[in-house]
Amino acid sequence: MREQGNGVFTGGAIFAAIRWFERRVRNPWVRALLLITVAWVPLALLSVLGGGLCGDQMTVPLLKDYATYARFWIALPILVLARPLMGYWVHAVVEYVERNALILPAQQEAFIYIWKRFLRLTNSTLIDLPLILIALVLLAGQLPFRVPADAVGWNFCRLHGRLIITPAGYWFLLVSSLLFATLVLKWGWVYLQWIGFLFRFARLPLNLIMIHPDRRGGLGVVPLGHAVFALPVVAIGTVLLGILMNGILYFHYTQRHIGMMALVYAGAMLIILAAPLLIFTPRLIMLRRHGLLQFGTFAGRYVRDFVTRWQVPSMAPTDESPLGTADIQSLADLDNSYTIVTTIHTTLIGLQFLLLLLVAILLPLIPLLFLLLPMQTIVTIAVEIAKRVL
Repeated sequence: MREQGNGVFTGGAIFAAIRWFERRVRNPWVRALLLITVAWVPLALLSVLGGGLCGDQMTVPLLKDYATYARFWIALPILVLARPLMGYWVHAVVEYVERNALILPAQQEAFIYIWKRFLRLTNSTLIDLPLILIALVLLAGQLPFRVPADAVGWNFCRLHGRLIITPAGYWFLLVSSLLFATLVLKWGWVYLQWIGFLFRFARLPLNLIMIHPDRRGGLGVVPLGHAVFALPVVAIGTVLLGILMNGILYFHYTQRHIGMMALVYAGAMLIILAAPLLIFTPRLIMLRRHGLLQFGTFAGRYVRDFVTRWQVPSMAPTDESPLGTADIQSLADLDNSYTIVTTIHTTLIGLQFLLLLLVAILLPLIPLLFLLLPMQTIVTIAVEIAKRVL
């Protein structure tokens, strides 16, 4: 299993290209700069060369196109640089499950099969090529809808009802946006396969531990691996930030419009990221019920024996003092263990996990506050939050 785990997010055309890039350029900051150079710098050069095709007055000039900055300066590097970290944590979760014997011996082959299936589907060139084609079709299909009749842009415009693509627009469509859209689809595909892996894993007969300190039967590490999929969400949120900033500055978006879009986005991302962990809820509910029944029976028998030994005068040892006896410490250990059983969580979605998701979802949108609210109001809100937290 360990050898198989080293292949997380390493195969297929897309991940192989990213690994080749990582081997050639070791420094992640340099890799990010090179990505910006490939995706954005040619847009600036070609915009200068082809600026006259759509007239002099542009609705959204490139140097003030915040959606383009967000997409290619921040989001694209995140999608590329996230691969090693995400692969490490996914592998760590699977290795933890194996090392801690959370799978019954009779189900080891089934577990290995679903893990190899996950690796095969996420590292397949046969999957990557259709993803690239789908990205290209989606980009081409949205052109008639993304260019309004009166819009004049650095990449696309309409003259006399006819759609014109500038040289910068061709690079934007066939290189920069294709690269970005392909990575978004790739990580979306990987996330779907991860959900499928969790679903198949949860259906196996699991060897959960009712008195495990994580109060989740030993599954407490699963949210740690699952949370790394918030990294692509940060990239998507950054793109949304750029789109909304353009909407505020150039297309007269109202605060209500911005608020509704941000609320829908945050709610949808929270559900998409958190809901898959509910797959384990039935198992945790059964673990708690069985734990209360089995451990309650054991605890009842122990307590009765303890009372009989130390509180019944005829049964109490005459030559042994209760001070320092191991029975007292065992009773305390029993109480601690029973407390763990009674407080087993019925979901893997904890408060820290939710806070992490909310930070990943909302952090990219914070700059919107500086466009929508006066600075005095922002300072007042920040002070109130600081008071409540501290």
